[in-house]
Amino acid sequence: MARNDVVPGTPIQCENGGVMVNIGAKASAFCPAAELGLNGEGPGDIPLDASQNFQIISEEDENGQLLVSLRRIAYRAAWDKVTALAATDTVFEAPVQAVNRGGAICLVEGLRAFLPGSHLVGHMPTDDLIGVSLPLKFLEVNQEGNKLVVSNRRAVVDVSMATLSRGDVVSGTVKALKPYGAFVEVGGMSGLLHISQISYDRIDDLTKVSPSRRARADEQDGKCMVK
Repeated sequence: MARNDVVPGTPIQCENGGVMVNIGAKASAFCPAAELGLNGEGPGDIPLDASQNFQIISEEDENGQLLVSLRRIAYRAAWDKVTALAATDTVFEAPVQAVNRGGAICLVEGLRAFLPGSHLVGHMPTDDLIGVSLPLKFLEVNQEGNKLVVSNRRAVVDVSMATLSRGDVVSGTVKALKPYGAFVEVGGMSGLLHISQISYDRIDDLTKVSPSRRARADEQDGKCMVK
């Protein structure tokens, strides 16, 4: 048995600092608490007498004991799942674990993923968001850099585009005014309401037009452009 080998083992005793594991060596191996899993598992969470695979993470000490890990096996399996999920570019759900000034941290297959505040739809990155499951899509998947970035906005747009058709009447919120029209948010998407489509009357100053209008959604070039 050598470092990095994956071997079958049976947990036989829980201790405060981890779990003793029988891997068929001359001495029982030890799995430290930090190596028990990806989600803060403790010794009491590991079933005794149930065989599973462990990865050897040390050389034998003076007593012939090896250190082993469950977390590193789970980590590789989680990245395999995330990579496969990213390849399909499908919408998935994940819970918010924490929030910070820049956005939120979500748990995806046990891995921490950053959700930028600019990619949240209908929410602010506050403590009220912790524990809430959000629809997400990936923005960046970098296993070598241990970096996952996700977007709630991409997922919301994807779902909204699947339900919108040319000619649908939808509600929108005016987010910005320009000389040539208004940018309207519809279901997490930003569309241009051209000045020529706002009124039958000539408009010279958009600031005098009420933003509480209904909008007809036309799908064009993969984006929702409101008229």
